[in-house]
Amino acid sequence: MKCFLIILCLLLLIFCCNWESFVYKPRELDLYNSEFLGEWLDPRCLKILKQIGKGVSPDKIKDLRKEGEGVYSYPCVRIEFANKLLEEVKNYEASGEEIRRPNSMNNYGVILNEMGMKELMNSLQDKVIKPLAKVLFPEIGNGLSGHHTFTVRYNAGEDRSLDMHTDDSDVTFNLCLGENFKGCKLQFCGDISKHDHRHHSLTYFHEVGRAIMHLGSRRHGADDIEEGTRTNLVMWSYNPEYRKKPKPSGEKESGPPDLLCLSWTHDRDFNSQMERLTGKKDSREPPAKAWCPKRGHEFGT
Repeated sequence: MKCFLIILCLLLLIFCCNWESFVYKPRELDLYNSEFLGEWLDPRCLKILKQIGKGVSPDKIKDLRKEGEGVYSYPCVRIEFANKLLEEVKNYEASGEEIRRPNSMNNYGVILNEMGMKELMNSLQDKVIKPLAKVLFPEIGNGLSGHHTFTVRYNAGEDRSLDMHTDDSDVTFNLCLGENFKGCKLQFCGDISKHDHRHHSLTYFHEVGRAIMHLGSRRHGADDIEEGTRTNLVMWSYNPEYRKKPKPSGEKESGPPDLLCLSWTHDRDFNSQMERLTGKKDSREPPAKAWCPKRGHEFGT
């Protein structure tokens, strides 16, 4: 018994002496504070927020760019902040900490809320995303509360692209952190509730430090990356009150889907549409859980 206690004490001593080696050591401590500093924001973003606060109409704000119907982009953070956050994420990924997939479709990235940055992201949501969402998306963006925030990474050796999908969010904020990359454009189709949800609407080219915002119900996906690595910070914001409201059943498709807007992950008719558009089927069958479009809402039914 005495020997057992001595061994137990020694093990506890060794464990305590090495405890720090099991705990992640942040390099950028201010990223774990509860306030997102104004000095990290691009001066043009601060100007946009000031104009919004004064009631200036979004279409009158020079640096708030309307990419297409329901899709907006703007200069958001300084390049120095993008680099700072990116390096901290890399440090965390290299630390040996257990890392969960950021979402059901991306395999590479980290959940910032779990990394210890939830309060910082709360502040970013309060200072930047909520004021803009309130005026850009009055019905859905007014009353945001809570979020799922993470990074996603694309390069030739990991995820190269992202299949067409909608987000599990009410409003999506997508900020490009870097690095040097070519390709991996963001392609947008229509809103899932509309007749043209599988029709291509616009192509967006990411710029480091620039953010894009859209409704989570908007179908979109990322092209193949051609060179380098692209890492983005994504925040899915939620509106609890809006989610309680009954939703319309959606509109029937007004025409056949575009090839670019097909989703292998979600479309029940993926292979039949591929055959119609290309003359051949894909070698894969869509997952059993594929659900889109709703039955009876397909074009031609």
